[in-house]
Amino acid sequence: MRIVCYPKDSTSPVVCHATGFFPKEVMISWQKNGEDLHENMELRETLPNQDGTFQKRSILTVSPEELDKNDYTCVVHHSGLS
Repeated sequence: MRIVCYPKDSTSPVVCHATGFFPKEVMISWQKNGEDLHENMELRETLPNQDGTFQKRSILTVSPEELDKNDYTCVVHHSGLS
């Protein structure tokens, strides 16, 4: 499994992209300064990859100021991760 988090630029949302996992069930969440975050995020549909694995993305919308002064973490839970 590969997990990539990136802001495209300072005004774009933060994207967490998990890909190459199997089975399909995966849980992606966000934390702000170590605390679970339940707002300003969008979980996209789980999509198939050509090799039989899956991918999923979660998008966090946060201002550049908030991004600079806080620590945001993408958390991925999957049966294939220890």
